[in-house]
Amino acid sequence: MDRKQYRYEALSVAGFVAQVVRYISSGHYFYVRLLIPEHKHPRTVDEKLLKLYDVARPAWRRERRNLKKSAGIHYLRHDRLAVLMLTKGRHDDFYRDHARSVADIRRQALKVFGYSIRFGYSVEAKRPKVSVRLTDERYRELKHHLLTMATWESSRDPQRLEREFRRLPVQVYDPVFDQLLAIAHQVNRARRRRGFAPISLACLPCKVQPTKVFVERVPSGLSHPTDDQDHEDQSHPGSQHARAEHEVVNGSHALGSHANEMPGRVIRSQRLRTDSRRDVEELATSLSKT
Repeated sequence: MDRKQYRYEALSVAGFVAQVVRYISSGHYFYVRLLIPEHKHPRTVDEKLLKLYDVARPAWRRERRNLKKSAGIHYLRHDRLAVLMLTKGRHDDFYRDHARSVADIRRQALKVFGYSIRFGYSVEAKRPKVSVRLTDERYRELKHHLLTMATWESSRDPQRLEREFRRLPVQVYDPVFDQLLAIAHQVNRARRRRGFAPISLACLPCKVQPTKVFVERVPSGLSHPTDDQDHEDQSHPGSQHARAEHEVVNGSHALGSHANEMPGRVIRSQRLRTDSRRDVEELATSLSKT
Protein backbone atom coordinates (compact mmCIF):
# COMPACT_ATOMS: atom_id res chain seq x y z
CA MET A 1 0.00 0.00 0.00
CA ASP A 2 1.42 3.35 -0.98
CA ARG A 3 -0.67 5.43 1.36
CA LYS A 4 0.50 6.31 4.83
CA GLN A 5 -0.43 4.06 7.68
CA TYR A 6 -3.32 5.36 9.77
CA ARG A 7 -2.06 6.51 13.16
CA TYR A 8 -4.33 6.28 16.18
CA GLU A 9 -2.27 5.43 19.30
CA ALA A 10 -1.19 8.48 21.31
CA LEU A 11 2.24 8.41 22.90
CA SER A 12 1.22 10.36 26.03
CA VAL A 13 -1.69 12.06 27.74
CA ALA A 14 -0.51 15.44 26.45
CA GLY A 15 -0.43 14.11 22.89
CA PHE A 16 -3.88 12.57 23.30
CA VAL A 17 -5.41 15.85 24.48
CA ALA A 18 -3.65 17.85 21.75
CA GLN A 19 -4.96 15.54 19.03
CA VAL A 20 -8.50 15.67 20.41
CA VAL A 21 -8.30 19.47 20.20
CA ARG A 22 -7.23 19.19 16.53
CA TYR A 23 -10.10 16.87 15.72
CA ILE A 24 -12.62 19.20 17.36
CA SER A 25 -11.19 22.17 15.49
CA SER A 26 -11.76 20.29 12.21
CA GLY A 27 -15.45 19.73 12.98
CA HIS A 28 -15.48 16.35 14.77
CA TYR A 29 -18.08 17.36 17.37
CA PHE A 30 -19.70 13.98 18.05
CA TYR A 31 -17.89 11.41 20.16
CA VAL A 32 -18.09 8.16 22.07
CA ARG A 33 -15.75 7.49 24.98
CA LEU A 34 -14.57 3.88 25.26
CA LEU A 35 -12.78 2.07 28.08
CA ILE A 36 -11.08 -1.17 27.02
CA PRO A 37 -11.54 -3.98 29.59
CA GLU A 38 -8.51 -5.48 31.31
CA HIS A 39 -9.06 -8.93 29.83
CA LYS A 40 -8.86 -7.62 26.24
CA HIS A 41 -5.72 -6.60 24.41
CA PRO A 42 -5.90 -2.97 23.19
CA ARG A 43 -4.40 -3.76 19.75
CA THR A 44 -7.08 -6.38 19.12
CA VAL A 45 -9.80 -3.85 19.93
CA ASP A 46 -8.08 -1.27 17.73
CA GLU A 47 -8.08 -3.53 14.69
CA LYS A 48 -11.69 -4.52 15.25
CA LEU A 49 -12.96 -0.92 15.51
CA LEU A 50 -10.86 0.34 12.60
CA LYS A 51 -12.26 -2.37 10.37
CA LEU A 52 -15.83 -2.25 11.71
CA TYR A 53 -16.31 1.50 11.14
CA ASP A 54 -13.93 1.83 8.17
CA VAL A 55 -11.82 4.44 9.95
CA ALA A 56 -8.53 4.00 8.09
CA ARG A 57 -9.97 4.73 4.69
CA PRO A 58 -7.79 6.02 1.82
CA ALA A 59 -7.92 9.60 0.54
CA TRP A 60 -10.04 8.86 -2.52
CA ARG A 61 -12.72 7.30 -0.33
CA ARG A 62 -12.71 10.35 1.94
CA GLU A 63 -13.36 12.54 -1.10
CA ARG A 64 -16.22 10.28 -2.14
CA ARG A 65 -17.59 10.50 1.40
CA ASN A 66 -17.63 14.29 1.19
CA LEU A 67 -19.68 14.14 -2.00
CA LYS A 68 -22.19 11.82 -0.35
CA LYS A 69 -22.34 13.98 2.81
CA SER A 70 -21.31 11.07 4.99
CA ALA A 71 -19.70 11.59 8.40
CA GLY A 72 -15.95 11.62 8.80
CA ILE A 73 -14.65 9.48 11.62
CA HIS A 74 -11.42 9.26 13.63
CA TYR A 75 -10.22 6.84 16.28
CA LEU A 76 -7.74 7.76 19.02
CA ARG A 77 -6.42 5.74 21.94
CA HIS A 78 -3.97 6.07 24.82
CA ASP A 79 -3.46 3.19 27.21
CA ARG A 80 -6.95 1.70 27.67
CA LEU A 81 -9.00 4.81 27.02
CA ALA A 82 -10.16 5.55 23.47
CA VAL A 83 -12.54 7.90 21.66
CA LEU A 84 -14.36 7.73 18.36
CA MET A 85 -15.01 11.21 16.94
CA LEU A 86 -17.27 12.07 14.01
CA THR A 87 -18.27 15.05 11.92
CA LYS A 88 -21.86 15.86 11.01
CA GLY A 89 -23.31 13.42 8.50
CA ARG A 90 -24.43 9.85 8.00
CA HIS A 91 -22.61 6.81 9.34
CA ASP A 92 -25.06 3.93 9.58
CA ASP A 93 -22.71 1.39 11.16
CA PHE A 94 -21.61 3.75 13.92
CA TYR A 95 -25.01 5.10 14.86
CA ARG A 96 -26.53 1.63 14.79
CA ASP A 97 -24.15 0.60 17.60
CA HIS A 98 -23.80 3.88 19.54
CA ALA A 99 -26.98 5.83 18.93
CA ARG A 100 -27.73 6.12 22.66
CA SER A 101 -24.19 6.78 23.86
CA VAL A 102 -22.99 9.35 21.30
CA ALA A 103 -22.47 12.86 22.74
CA ASP A 104 -22.06 16.33 21.29
CA ILE A 105 -18.96 18.07 22.59
CA ARG A 106 -20.67 21.45 22.17
CA ARG A 107 -23.13 20.39 24.90
CA GLN A 108 -21.34 17.75 26.95
CA ALA A 109 -17.65 17.99 27.78
CA LEU A 110 -15.31 15.10 27.05
CA LYS A 111 -13.51 14.13 30.29
CA VAL A 112 -10.27 12.22 29.80
CA PHE A 113 -7.17 11.83 31.98
CA GLY A 114 -8.13 14.67 34.34
CA TYR A 115 -9.02 17.15 31.57
CA SER A 116 -12.42 18.46 30.56
CA ILE A 117 -12.63 19.35 26.86
CA ARG A 118 -15.52 21.10 25.17
CA PHE A 119 -16.28 23.43 22.27
CA GLY A 120 -18.16 26.67 22.88
CA TYR A 121 -18.28 30.40 22.40
CA SER A 122 -15.41 32.35 23.97
CA VAL A 123 -16.31 35.81 25.23
CA GLU A 124 -12.68 36.94 25.28
CA ALA A 125 -11.89 35.69 21.77
CA LYS A 126 -15.41 36.57 20.52
CA ARG A 127 -15.60 33.34 18.54
CA PRO A 128 -16.22 29.62 19.07
CA LYS A 129 -13.18 27.99 20.60
CA VAL A 130 -12.02 24.70 22.10
CA SER A 131 -11.73 24.91 25.88
CA VAL A 132 -9.45 22.59 27.88
CA ARG A 133 -9.54 22.77 31.66
CA LEU A 134 -8.91 20.46 34.61
CA THR A 135 -11.84 18.40 35.79
CA ASP A 136 -13.31 19.31 39.18
CA GLU A 137 -11.83 16.18 40.76
CA ARG A 138 -8.34 16.87 39.41
CA TYR A 139 -8.54 20.53 40.40
CA ARG A 140 -9.51 19.65 43.98
CA GLU A 141 -6.66 17.12 44.22
CA LEU A 142 -4.07 19.67 43.11
CA LYS A 143 -5.47 22.37 45.39
CA HIS A 144 -5.48 20.07 48.43
CA HIS A 145 -1.91 18.92 47.72
CA LEU A 146 -0.49 22.42 47.25
CA LEU A 147 -2.39 23.97 50.17
CA THR A 148 -1.13 21.20 52.44
CA MET A 149 2.46 21.80 51.37
CA ALA A 150 2.07 25.57 51.72
CA THR A 151 1.88 25.46 55.53
CA TRP A 152 4.59 22.87 56.18
CA GLU A 153 7.56 24.06 58.17
CA SER A 154 9.81 22.48 55.56
CA SER A 155 8.16 24.71 52.94
CA ARG A 156 8.97 27.96 54.73
CA ASP A 157 11.31 28.76 51.86
CA PRO A 158 8.99 29.74 48.98
CA GLN A 159 11.41 28.36 46.39
CA ARG A 160 10.51 24.78 47.31
CA LEU A 161 6.82 25.38 46.63
CA GLU A 162 7.65 27.29 43.46
CA ARG A 163 9.53 24.24 42.18
CA GLU A 164 6.46 22.15 42.94
CA PHE A 165 4.32 24.45 40.78
CA ARG A 166 6.83 24.27 37.92
CA ARG A 167 6.83 20.45 38.01
CA LEU A 168 3.06 20.04 37.82
CA PRO A 169 2.26 17.35 35.21
CA VAL A 170 -0.37 19.37 33.35
CA GLN A 171 -0.66 21.03 29.96
CA VAL A 172 -1.28 24.71 30.63
CA TYR A 173 -4.10 25.74 28.30
CA ASP A 174 -5.66 29.13 29.10
CA PRO A 175 -8.42 27.77 31.40
CA VAL A 176 -5.87 25.54 33.16
CA PHE A 177 -3.64 28.56 33.80
CA ASP A 178 -6.59 30.40 35.36
CA GLN A 179 -7.17 27.42 37.65
CA LEU A 180 -3.49 27.30 38.68
CA LEU A 181 -3.55 31.04 39.31
CA ALA A 182 -6.55 30.66 41.63
CA ILE A 183 -4.70 27.92 43.54
CA ALA A 184 -1.59 30.13 43.83
CA HIS A 185 -3.63 32.96 45.35
CA GLN A 186 -5.12 30.60 47.93
CA VAL A 187 -1.63 29.25 48.70
CA ASN A 188 -0.30 32.77 49.32
CA ARG A 189 -3.20 33.60 51.65
CA ALA A 190 -2.50 30.45 53.66
CA ARG A 191 1.22 31.26 53.83
CA ARG A 192 0.59 34.80 55.03
CA ARG A 193 -1.61 33.51 57.84
CA ARG A 194 1.24 31.21 58.87
CA GLY A 195 3.79 34.02 58.62
CA PHE A 196 5.60 32.60 55.58
CA ALA A 197 6.76 34.56 52.56
CA PRO A 198 4.42 34.29 49.55
CA ILE A 199 5.45 32.50 46.39
CA SER A 200 6.11 34.38 43.17
CA LEU A 201 3.41 34.04 40.52
CA ALA A 202 6.18 33.87 37.93
CA CYS A 203 6.66 30.22 38.91
CA LEU A 204 3.38 29.26 37.21
CA PRO A 205 3.82 27.46 33.88
CA CYS A 206 2.19 29.62 31.25
CA LYS A 207 2.33 27.76 27.93
CA VAL A 208 1.47 24.41 26.40
CA GLN A 209 4.59 22.33 25.88
CA PRO A 210 4.93 20.87 22.37
CA THR A 211 4.82 17.11 22.40
CA LYS A 212 4.96 14.18 20.01
CA VAL A 213 1.46 12.83 19.45
CA PHE A 214 1.55 9.37 17.89
CA VAL A 215 3.47 6.20 18.52
CA GLU A 216 5.71 5.46 15.54
CA ARG A 217 5.27 1.95 14.21
CA VAL A 218 8.05 0.03 12.45
CA PRO A 219 7.02 -1.11 8.94
CA SER A 220 6.51 -4.85 8.71
CA GLY A 221 9.10 -5.22 5.93
CA LEU A 222 12.02 -4.02 8.05
CA SER A 223 13.95 -6.46 10.18
CA HIS A 224 15.69 -5.56 13.40
CA PRO A 225 18.01 -7.55 15.66
CA THR A 226 16.26 -9.27 18.51
CA ASP A 227 16.73 -8.26 22.11
CA ASP A 228 18.64 -11.49 22.78
CA GLN A 229 21.14 -10.71 20.05
CA ASP A 230 21.66 -7.17 21.32
CA HIS A 231 22.13 -8.47 24.85
CA GLU A 232 24.67 -11.04 23.69
CA ASP A 233 26.71 -8.48 21.75
CA GLN A 234 26.75 -5.97 24.61
CA SER A 235 27.20 -8.26 27.61
CA HIS A 236 29.73 -10.64 26.02
CA PRO A 237 32.35 -8.60 24.17
CA GLY A 238 34.49 -11.73 23.92
CA SER A 239 32.02 -13.21 21.46
CA GLN A 240 32.77 -10.39 19.03
CA HIS A 241 36.52 -11.06 19.36
CA ALA A 242 36.02 -14.81 18.83
CA ARG A 243 33.89 -14.14 15.76
CA ALA A 244 36.57 -11.85 14.29
CA GLU A 245 39.31 -14.41 15.06
CA HIS A 246 37.26 -17.12 13.36
CA GLU A 247 37.01 -14.95 10.25
CA VAL A 248 40.79 -14.35 10.23
CA VAL A 249 41.60 -18.06 10.61
CA ASN A 250 39.23 -19.04 7.82
CA GLY A 251 40.25 -16.16 5.60
CA SER A 252 42.50 -18.28 3.37
CA HIS A 253 39.70 -20.76 2.76
CA ALA A 254 37.31 -17.97 1.84
CA LEU A 255 39.92 -16.42 -0.44
CA GLY A 256 40.55 -19.70 -2.22
CA SER A 257 36.88 -20.42 -2.78
CA HIS A 258 36.22 -16.98 -4.25
CA ALA A 259 39.52 -16.39 -6.06
CA ASN A 260 37.87 -16.61 -9.47
CA GLU A 261 35.39 -13.89 -8.48
CA MET A 262 38.04 -11.36 -7.35
CA PRO A 263 39.16 -8.55 -9.65
CA GLY A 264 42.33 -9.19 -11.65
CA ARG A 265 44.12 -6.26 -10.01
CA VAL A 266 43.80 -7.89 -6.56
CA ILE A 267 45.07 -11.25 -7.83
CA ARG A 268 48.07 -9.59 -9.53
CA SER A 269 48.98 -7.73 -6.35
CA GLN A 270 48.92 -10.99 -4.39
CA ARG A 271 51.24 -12.63 -6.97
CA LEU A 272 53.64 -9.67 -6.78
CA ARG A 273 53.80 -9.98 -2.99
CA THR A 274 54.48 -13.74 -3.33
CA ASP A 275 57.29 -13.17 -5.86
CA SER A 276 58.87 -10.47 -3.71
CA ARG A 277 58.81 -12.77 -0.66
CA ARG A 278 60.50 -15.53 -2.72
CA ASP A 279 63.22 -13.12 -3.88
CA VAL A 280 63.93 -12.06 -0.31
CA GLU A 281 64.21 -15.69 0.84
CA GLU A 282 66.68 -16.52 -1.99
CA LEU A 283 68.78 -13.47 -1.17
CA ALA A 284 68.95 -14.44 2.51
CA THR A 285 69.98 -17.99 1.59
CA SER A 286 72.84 -16.79 -0.63
CA LEU A 287 74.12 -14.44 2.05
CA SER A 288 74.13 -17.20 4.65
CA LYS A 289 76.24 -19.45 2.37
CA THR A 290 78.84 -16.76 1.81
